[in-house]
Amino acid sequence: MQQSRSHHSLFATAATTRYFPAFLAVARYQSFTKAARELNLSQPAVTMAVHHLEEAIGVRLFERNTHGVSLTSEGRDLIPTAERLLADLEGAVRKAAVPAEVSQKQLRIAAVHSVAAKVLPEAVARFVAVRSDVRIDLHDHSSADVWRRVKSNKADLGFASVTVVDPQLTFTPLFRDQLGLLARAEHALFARPGRIGWDDLAPFEYIRLSGEVASGMIVQMLDLPANVRTPSYEASYNTLLWAMLHEGERVSVVPALFAPDRTASGLAFRPLHEPTVWRTVFAVTPVRRRYPPAVDNVIGLVKSVVAKLAETDPAVECL
Repeated sequence: MQQSRSHHSLFATAATTRYFPAFLAVARYQSFTKAARELNLSQPAVTMAVHHLEEAIGVRLFERNTHGVSLTSEGRDLIPTAERLLADLEGAVRKAAVPAEVSQKQLRIAAVHSVAAKVLPEAVARFVAVRSDVRIDLHDHSSADVWRRVKSNKADLGFASVTVVDPQLTFTPLFRDQLGLLARAEHALFARPGRIGWDDLAPFEYIRLSGEVASGMIVQMLDLPANVRTPSYEASYNTLLWAMLHEGERVSVVPALFAPDRTASGLAFRPLHEPTVWRTVFAVTPVRRRYPPAVDNVIGLVKSVVAKLAETDPAVECL
């Protein structure tokens, strides 16, 4: 009888895990619509998955109202368990499906845009020159998505601009770069002698890049010009931001390594002062999962590339 109950419990747990992606997506966005978009499902399908999960475990996970949804206390308590079970399940499936000798020949890296665009191309090229037998799988993500990919075993190594308290992840500071003005190379502010301060941005239309770490850091600052605190525009992608900056005298604030090449883009970057603000970039690795030896090699090469950049750019510093 005890064995039967154990088997039933195991089956119930396995059955409910298929609803976890929908639950975690709704919890993350506080929206069934946005969760459905991320999962590439219909909204009714996501709603039904959450409903089935609530029925299976016998508690209400979300409060629904006219303004959207919010987590109940039971829902908040379930998040770390759901994330851990999904990560363990995905890791077990991947390990069973891919032979060990094959998995050692692939290195999956998730990185924020500035690292993916400015640092990893040279670091990866130097790595492949020595280890041509290893295939590099590189993805460009936000910091939050970098954490999730490493945690769920979808990436062996991550580079993120923001940390989170998570016992399954290790964040190692690698380098930092200064926040500064990004605008057309011919912008009036670049013609001024001396340093550019935050107050100098006040007369111009300000564009914020949604979801970028710099935007979050800026919001927390005091005594910002009104146009920076309440932007005229918000761009979803870096390419859209760059295109919008070409029109008129618009300005934005980004980390130094985020700025595109001046010659190719027609945009210029200058560090901002009063105050000087830095963004730190971290290597993200799993705590309990054994990762490929190549991870340490790539981290060392990233440090080397950044050290070379720092020699000519005072807005970049190794840690």
